[in-house]
Amino acid sequence: MEHAKAKKAKGKAAAKAFMKTEQGKTLKRASGIAGATAFAYTNNFGIGASDVYSELLEQGIDPSDFDAKMSALATAVP
Repeated sequence: MEHAKAKKAKGKAAAKAFMKTEQGKTLKRASGIAGATAFAYTNNFGIGASDVYSELLEQGIDPSDFDAKMSALATAVP
């Protein structure tokens, strides 16, 4: 059991040391950019779907119409 804890602590120390290198800093920046891009894409998709669905509601569709909801999702792709 102690061996596993020591091995885990050694791995954490190695990860911290790696993140202080230039490669680690670059990886951290890239992961931050990827996360921000994914968030922006998801947000834009949600806004697009709600906009299309609200337009369909204004045209008089039934709010429980499943096909209308799916068409709003399909046309909301940015």
